[in-house]
Amino acid sequence: MKRKLTSLLLLIPFANECHATIVEVVGGDKVVVDGQLAHLADIDAPEHCQPGGAEARKALNTMLHGNLTYEPVGLGKDGLQQIRLYANGREINQLLVQVGWAQDATRSSPSRYAFAEAVAKLDGIGIWSFGHSRAEKSVEAICS
Repeated sequence: MKRKLTSLLLLIPFANECHATIVEVVGGDKVVVDGQLAHLADIDAPEHCQPGGAEARKALNTMLHGNLTYEPVGLGKDGLQQIRLYANGREINQLLVQVGWAQDATRSSPSRYAFAEAVAKLDGIGIWSFGHSRAEKSVEAICS
């Protein structure tokens, strides 16, 4: 009986996973999946007009190969579907933070991507190579 329960518990996290047939990169943390605009949950990447915006978009685009799936996690304040995106089983949201092209935007504790962000900051890679936290800069000040 214990083995059956363990097997059932392993299936629960994947219950809402969907196969992504078409993924188009719109920004460093936004994609069109199956015809709908979606935001990668719990991360924040620079906008196209901010330092690192083009690089974040390019990094995301290069990660999208192989078997693509996604997990819807709810709607954001902007009304967009929030998703966790996977390529060959690897979570793209975390990978973007890990390589420095997005920062952790988890609003719950413990923070989902805090360790990955801390390592990227210490290594000075991606957005952290610009010498400041992108979060400290307002979009209006940088994009106008």
